[in-house]
Amino acid sequence: MHSWLRNLRPSIHTPLRFANSSANNSFRLNHMQTSLFFKLALFSGFLLHGCLPFYQLYSQQEKGIQSSAVTSDVKPKLVKTQGSGEHDNIHAILQDKKGDLWFATTGEGVYRYNGQGFVQYTQKDGLSSNTVYSMIEDSSGTIWFGTDKGVSCYDGKSIAAIPFTFDSQVRRFIVGQTFANSLEAKNEVWSIMQVKSGSLWFGTTNGLYCYDGSKFTRLLDDVQLINSENLRLKRIQCMLQDRDGIIWLGSGLGETEGLCRFDGKSITTVKPKIDGWIRHILQDKSGAIWLSTRIQGIWRDSGDGFVKLTIQDDDVTKLLQANQAMMQDSKGNIWFGGNEVVGTVQTNSGIWRYDGVNFRNFMIRDGLSAYAVWSMFEDANGHIWIGTRNTGLTRFDGNHFVHFSE
Repeated sequence: MHSWLRNLRPSIHTPLRFANSSANNSFRLNHMQTSLFFKLALFSGFLLHGCLPFYQLYSQQEKGIQSSAVTSDVKPKLVKTQGSGEHDNIHAILQDKKGDLWFATTGEGVYRYNGQGFVQYTQKDGLSSNTVYSMIEDSSGTIWFGTDKGVSCYDGKSIAAIPFTFDSQVRRFIVGQTFANSLEAKNEVWSIMQVKSGSLWFGTTNGLYCYDGSKFTRLLDDVQLINSENLRLKRIQCMLQDRDGIIWLGSGLGETEGLCRFDGKSITTVKPKIDGWIRHILQDKSGAIWLSTRIQGIWRDSGDGFVKLTIQDDDVTKLLQANQAMMQDSKGNIWFGGNEVVGTVQTNSGIWRYDGVNFRNFMIRDGLSAYAVWSMFEDANGHIWIGTRNTGLTRFDGNHFVHFSE
């Protein structure tokens, strides 16, 4: 029997706690009861989808693919058109000021959902690439997309690519100028954040850049910045500006700097180093900073340093060791995506919800897809949208999971 199947025992009730936490808060894991049906489904590689019918109309009314209106008992479907594979995923989700939901994918461009149907935007519509890693709506309502080939933005009417172009004499990036450096033209944008001053920050393969509305500048080129550790700040996968204005930066694929802290004057790594690859950073309603990491599990800092979430049962600890997604909902619950089964695109433990006391696990038996979860987002109605491998999309209303993908 595969080792990952052995880890999913029929019933698990085990305390969860943060190691060495002064508060020594204890957590309990409930509802981790795995059926034989679930084991067989994952073991055989079958994907359990919702069985709702779907259809689409191809319209010239606006760019992309427009789903037709649907009846109350038929759900629209996010349909793939760009030949993406099962390793591709929905990497980021947001809801704009108008209430439309946007889904950024790693092979199908982006989709916009208005509650009636989906519109798909690809390179043909102005995106720099169909591989989109990050997405944000700024304070003016412009939506920015970070791709594997630079930045694009949507002004409400059309999408345009915004090149990172470099002026070596003044050490800055000027929108609209050209720079004969193919590596810069292919600059991957892993994360985007708007800080309180209004400028946009972009975590890219070649460094961390700031955009003030007219020009891009590289953060590390600021001569007044104190960088005693000679940090490179490349491939920043996640960013957060906390309530006190401190900016937290998490390095990503292939980097080793881990979690960095910028106070406006100096930038340093956080000690002890937790993990070289930080997946997500959030600040909860109490002000605590949470991290999910590539291989070192989940960490929290409530003001006295980061401590790791540890689970007394080692088998359960492993289920959250390589966390792919993390979010906080409007009620204060923290949601986590379980590990991905090594060598596959399937989840080994679905998703988890922590309410401040207990962890609740949702699995295939509850209606969740078998594919690994890569993004989660709560909309204005309190529904949780879940993006998975194979460009899968599911919505959870608190009682039922509904599938919106093929």
